[in-house]
Amino acid sequence: MVYYIYMPIGTTSNDLCILLGIDGISIGPILLTGFITTLATLAARPVTRDSRLFHFLMLAMYSGGSIFLLMGVLGMGLYASNEPTLNFETLANQSYPVALEIIFYFGFLIAYAVKSPIIPLHTWLPDTHGEAHYSTCMLLAGILLKMGAYGLVRINMELLLHAHSLFSPWLIIVGTGQIIYAALTSPGQRNLKKRIAYSSVSHMGFTIIGIASVTDMGLNGAILQIISHGFI
Repeated sequence: MVYYIYMPIGTTSNDLCILLGIDGISIGPILLTGFITTLATLAARPVTRDSRLFHFLMLAMYSGGSIFLLMGVLGMGLYASNEPTLNFETLANQSYPVALEIIFYFGFLIAYAVKSPIIPLHTWLPDTHGEAHYSTCMLLAGILLKMGAYGLVRINMELLLHAHSLFSPWLIIVGTGQIIYAALTSPGQRNLKKRIAYSSVSHMGFTIIGIASVTDMGLNGAILQIISHGFI
């Protein structure tokens, strides 16, 4: 299932297909974390109030991020040229007023900050990771966290380059703080899966810095970090 959702994201030239692909991948972990994990672990341990709360937190934050993502895609598509379009080539050549471009960028950034995650929108990951089944944790850390970084590269960098250059210094600061904060928080976690989740947050900080550097070397390093973290 993940393969068939991943392929349109990497090959499409349509903005809406990327939206559907990224949110389509999000459906799997939400179901696994909430329902399938409950069935798989019901015999081993009871479903606690915390596990239901953390699943609701993940669902709420993902739904909120998806709203910003949808509004950004529709806003760019309706603004483009004389006829509404979601074609990447058309949107890449479209110029926007600075204020509008910043609004679009900020909306996409919120959506991808939930999925990456980027602090302070990372709170769903450690708790959900700690309550989820080990197989679900592999899917969360190995695949799902990469969607936010991919969206930042494919949409924010390619289509909103001017706004990206304005936000880049702040993203570097946030990424640096994220690395330090998560690295210091991770060793203090008694739950091994929470410790791994915080380490993933720290690793994604390197990716954010690479994307925000607006250089070929930084972007290549971010992509390498995405791939290597998936294997780890």
